[in-house]
Amino acid sequence: MPAEIAGAGEGEQEACVGGVSHSRRNEQVGKSRTSKTCILILALALLMALPALALPFTYQGRLVSGTSLANGKFELRFRLFDGMLTGNQVGSDLVFSSVAVTNGLFTVHLDFGSGVFSGADRWLELAARPGSDPNPFSVLLPRQPITAVPYALFAVAGSGDASALTIGTLSDSRLGSNISRMTDLVTLSNALTARIIATNDVLQTHLSAAGLSLQSVSNRVNGLTTLVTQATNRVEVLTAQLNGVSNRVDAASNRLDAVNLKVGGVGVRVDQVVFRTDALAAQVTQATNRVEVLTAQLNGVSNRVDAASNRLDAVNLRVDGVGVRVDGLLTRVNQVTNQLEQLATQVAGVSARVDQLGARQDQLAASLANLSNQLATGIPSGGLISSKEANDTVLAGQGLIRIGKLDPPGWRNGSSVDAPSARYDHTAVWSGSRLLIWGGTVAGGPSASGGQYDPASDSWAAISTVNSPVARSGHAAVWAGDQLLIWGGFGGSYLGSGSSYSLATLNWTPLATTGAPEGRDGQVAVWTGARFLIWGGRNGSGLLADGSILDIATGTWTELPALNAPSKRRSATGMWAGDRLIVFGGEGEAGEVGTGAVLPITNGVTGTVLLPQ
Repeated sequence: MPAEIAGAGEGEQEACVGGVSHSRRNEQVGKSRTSKTCILILALALLMALPALALPFTYQGRLVSGTSLANGKFELRFRLFDGMLTGNQVGSDLVFSSVAVTNGLFTVHLDFGSGVFSGADRWLELAARPGSDPNPFSVLLPRQPITAVPYALFAVAGSGDASALTIGTLSDSRLGSNISRMTDLVTLSNALTARIIATNDVLQTHLSAAGLSLQSVSNRVNGLTTLVTQATNRVEVLTAQLNGVSNRVDAASNRLDAVNLKVGGVGVRVDQVVFRTDALAAQVTQATNRVEVLTAQLNGVSNRVDAASNRLDAVNLRVDGVGVRVDGLLTRVNQVTNQLEQLATQVAGVSARVDQLGARQDQLAASLANLSNQLATGIPSGGLISSKEANDTVLAGQGLIRIGKLDPPGWRNGSSVDAPSARYDHTAVWSGSRLLIWGGTVAGGPSASGGQYDPASDSWAAISTVNSPVARSGHAAVWAGDQLLIWGGFGGSYLGSGSSYSLATLNWTPLATTGAPEGRDGQVAVWTGARFLIWGGRNGSGLLADGSILDIATGTWTELPALNAPSKRRSATGMWAGDRLIVFGGEGEAGEVGTGAVLPITNGVTGTVLLPQ
């Protein structure tokens, strides 16, 4: 090429015009402005001889990555604009997908096509990215002006009228006075050559006066270069040593991190020991609670043994009394024997009387037949019949006579030994043989205690507190065949949890909470024979009209249908009627509620039928 433009990053430009070349380096790479001079007399001669075509020009540049010179393959994009900052793009993009960059330097040939250099200002924009980088181009700013050489290409590509250049050349007469002719350029070149020779002679004269020569200056420069090289090598050695120290520091840091990890592991093991200690403490607490339960039960047994001993003493007293009565009976037997002897005498008289009664017997036979018909109900002779009716006409028609009135036995006080503490808002269920009391409000706060009452022995025993649910009141409870089920209630917040208690093992087991209804109190709770059903109540959001049913065997909650469900309420009554839940009454948003509904349930949950008001 007769001329070139070189750029650093996005623009070191070099243009040679009239044999003088000026270089500008982009300050983005941290370099100061430099200048240099070159002689391109033959280049201008070739330029004038080129055909009038839109020829490419060479662009040489330098890329810096961070603070280091770039190396490798890069993808470069060049654009031409008519403004330095904004403006319009002229021509199309030039993209070079794989440009080799060595120590930051690269070279490309740019050809934007004909018509782009029309005489107006042109600015070159460069964008770059690594060859394998999918990210967008990085645009390097500022744009670089295109000067001199491309317009020289334009100037020679015309003939005829200077305003309509196509092909051919222009004669000197058609060029403006401000455009140098070839002869002027040769004259200028000769003058510059003479000035260079004269400058060289002056330089030699000054060097000789100083006792120097170009060779001695060159040797001193070479010596300084050697010293600079030695200093550079020393810096590289010191850098390597510094890198070694840095690596040792990194190794020490890594060892410190390993020690920290070991310390962390020891901390974890300590936490594990603490956790196991806490677990053992919990087990000891459970064992203590179990011992307390067993002690309470043992005390109950001891009380029952004492009661049995007292009853045995009473039996002994009664046996002693029977012995006394036997002695009395022997005396009575002797007396009866004497009376029998007296009766034998009287029998003869009775025989006569029997004859007299024979006639009377016939009269009584008819009455006896009538009475037998009336007593056909199977009432034994001499038996007593009670009736809740004060004047029972049916019994009177059978010949029975009202002889008196029986009062009911009334209340009696059971044992209070080991009974639960005073409370309210608790639950009570019947297991078939025992009354189970649990939870409620005790001394102004929720409780997690309870007791079981055996009416056969008139005795109380405590319900275990090992793994028991959190304290609560206003909860629901049912007897599920072989275990007590409790759910919900209020214990500082509305609770959405529950547990089961086995009388066989005296253990509490939490109920499933996945899919369970939200926490509440005042809810309806029933046992269907296989499932635990919860509906209604209230929580912090207000009254509720929803519920769920828990399959005890699988631990699965199923939401009850909302279609046609009763209105929101709490403290309603609910009963299980064999295959359906019946709900009625309660407190609603406007006060007492006088409505209800029926929810049939077979293998699955079905629809709701509203009860009439």
